[in-house]
Amino acid sequence: MNDASRFKLQSVLNTLETEADPIAVKLEEYHNEIARLEKLTEAMKERCSEADLVFSPRSSKQGEELKQKLNNLEEVKKKCSKLQERYEQLNQNIDLIVEVLSCDSDIDATKNGLVYQEQDRHRIARDLHDTALQHLANIVEKLDSCKDSIDENPLKAKMELSMARHTLNESIDEIRGVIYDLRPMVMDAEGFHQSLIDMIELFNEDQKFEVTYDIEELACDDQIVMITIYRIIEECLSNIRQHAEAYKIHVIVQEQIGSYYIYVEDDGKGFELDKVFINNKLQFGLSILKERVALLGGTVTITSAPNAGTQIKVLIPATN
Repeated sequence: MNDASRFKLQSVLNTLETEADPIAVKLEEYHNEIARLEKLTEAMKERCSEADLVFSPRSSKQGEELKQKLNNLEEVKKKCSKLQERYEQLNQNIDLIVEVLSCDSDIDATKNGLVYQEQDRHRIARDLHDTALQHLANIVEKLDSCKDSIDENPLKAKMELSMARHTLNESIDEIRGVIYDLRPMVMDAEGFHQSLIDMIELFNEDQKFEVTYDIEELACDDQIVMITIYRIIEECLSNIRQHAEAYKIHVIVQEQIGSYYIYVEDDGKGFELDKVFINNKLQFGLSILKERVALLGGTVTITSAPNAGTQIKVLIPATN
């Protein structure tokens, strides 16, 4: 890709990101408004029972108000859903352009690394916005509700606090997941060899697969290499679970002469190599895998065919 084409793609990327940022803010506003209206309509429902609405003339006005608030809630949800679709579409286009830029053979390894880092930053920001931040905003709403009702209705306040605590625990788990994606902390506690075995065992915790593995203890002090190998296995297993419809899986991690050898094989449905990279979810994971390995000067070989399983072989130059 020449400089002019790269400049055009980068300009499109900047435009898409500029459009996506205010949408993310608006989505957060919609989610807050939905939480507010849901709380308000629930309170209105508690104040006027169904019998009151039918038999009490005084309640007819309350019924109309409740109906109006429910209509408002439905309208906000529709707007939010429509905007969410646009936001996801923008993110898909952003990811695609970043991927094209990262796969450009004309750019040097340093630029590749920067593009890869930018992609990770974008993914992390999106993950935090789509999960933890929305949950935390919901917690604020629940705490406000508790403050309003703690004197008049302590039982309701207690229930709201219990729900807020549950939501907060979910947010903590999600943030831990984002941190884990940056670096698998289990490697610090158990070391590479055991953490990799634990990850494979956890993958097959439900015993849906027949998994065999040969994991050597690698003599490598480069943490980037070790984390990359860990992520390669993790990505391969994730793809197998989501796409392969496999039963037998075999994993090898060895240190050969001058390189680290990673091999993952499954007996699943396989795919046509020349078609999988066209608008396919598998495309993204395999592209990231190749990018990780390329940054370390390694190679990835993928062998697959319909109804013939898949074999992924990775060679990374040894650092010691």
